[in-house]
Amino acid sequence: MKLKNLKISNQIIIWMSVILLISIVFTVSALVSIEGLWTNTAGLYEHPLATRRAVGAIEADVLSIHRNNYL
Repeated sequence: MKLKNLKISNQIIIWMSVILLISIVFTVSALVSIEGLWTNTAGLYEHPLATRRAVGAIEADVLSIHRNNYL
């Protein structure tokens, strides 16, 4: 059965279904990409923050040692 032999209403339903399917595929692909971007962004944010916190704790410990040595 050829597509031209179908009624117009059936052709519209078929083509709208194809367009909807393509839209769903693009949406899922975009959501997966956004998930990956979010993971990378969170990693970039957390790594320097954790490093800075560790450096701050070390600085506080060094200052505490210096203060205790001079008192």
